[in-house]
Amino acid sequence: MNIDRARCTITAKILENSEFKKYKDSADVHRNYGILWPEKVLEIDTSWDVDVPIIEEIELAAYLNVERVWIRYEGANKTGSMKDYPVRAAVSDGEKNNTLNYSVVSSGNHAAALAHFTKEVNRKCVVFVPATTSKLPILSSFENVQIVAVKDAIFEDVYRLAQKVELPNTYNANVSNDFLMTRFSSASKQIIDTLGHDFPTHVIAGVGNGTYLAGLIFGFDYFGRNGIKAVPVGMRGAFPTEEAFIKELSYWEYEDFLYGEDDISSAEGSIACASYSMPQLIYAMRKSKGFPLGGIVNQDISDAYDFLYEKTQSFALGYIPEPTGIMSLAAVIKHRHIFEREDKLLLSFTGAGYKDLDGIKKFGGRHKTHILEKINQRPLDLVLQGVSDSRRILFVEKNTEPEFISELLAK
Repeated sequence: MNIDRARCTITAKILENSEFKKYKDSADVHRNYGILWPEKVLEIDTSWDVDVPIIEEIELAAYLNVERVWIRYEGANKTGSMKDYPVRAAVSDGEKNNTLNYSVVSSGNHAAALAHFTKEVNRKCVVFVPATTSKLPILSSFENVQIVAVKDAIFEDVYRLAQKVELPNTYNANVSNDFLMTRFSSASKQIIDTLGHDFPTHVIAGVGNGTYLAGLIFGFDYFGRNGIKAVPVGMRGAFPTEEAFIKELSYWEYEDFLYGEDDISSAEGSIACASYSMPQLIYAMRKSKGFPLGGIVNQDISDAYDFLYEKTQSFALGYIPEPTGIMSLAAVIKHRHIFEREDKLLLSFTGAGYKDLDGIKKFGGRHKTHILEKINQRPLDLVLQGVSDSRRILFVEKNTEPEFISELLAK
């Protein structure tokens, strides 16, 4: 493997697992699954970081019967999600290596962040998405973006197609680029600096690929804050990480969703049949003695919005997440019986509500009208760059030949 380019070392734990051989090709360490656990952080650049708020929620702690609860609102980042951390690093790294273009497979937030930061350096960005993503209007408003929207496809279909498309002199900004996981260390440092010695026992977040949580645990360890449990949250029947954890494996994949998609569709950025950073997340859970919280359905998301509106300071301050972002709250409400009285929980709201207003209209619970009004009271950190332009969207079938897509993108 090209260890120098990956800037990582393989842990002995992962090396024992032969099932990764087919996912990590020695000729291209970036285009396949992220299995490497970094040995160290080369540098932590916090100069781009914004002040992400952490709000103590006393009433929520009382309801859960735990010692303390905080909510971290990653929606305060420049492009409205925690994806800013790895994407800024990807663009910085790419510019140092004279990259002309950037690419990513994303259902929304990662792509929006890459579109924004590549625009700042006047670079082209190629984004592969499922055609059903709610973020198409935002993405197609960026003049520097070319979107490949795969019809009748889930995320894994898109990823398998994208990794076969040849894009010359293009930086892979996917989190299968193992180096990018370490960039969440700046968020770890911010949490440490904000909370000081009164530190959480658990950090809880909804996951898509899981790199955010894995990166936080990596950062906590790097700064000497061991013992914080990683608790990823997933939707029912669309959370293969949970299955892998139960089976004591580092990777698991579904043939199809195990539960009706109509009942788990609220968190489009989370539902998955596979996860290309699952080995890193599984390792982070085992290393931190964490565990997964699954079984979330659309009604749980709606219940979480009801609780957010009725009983939190975060809502009063306008810190309202999108449906995927509120999964952490949905999980602790649903699974509150598993926590102990002395536990201290840090919930991450991973993305801003203004990025998925349609999702909140559908799944925002009894108070969705008031929630939407509250969102509209706040200035948007990420706005449309212009008029959405469908000409920037290339719709393809999932069985389209990769060579054909490469030719179209080259024009």
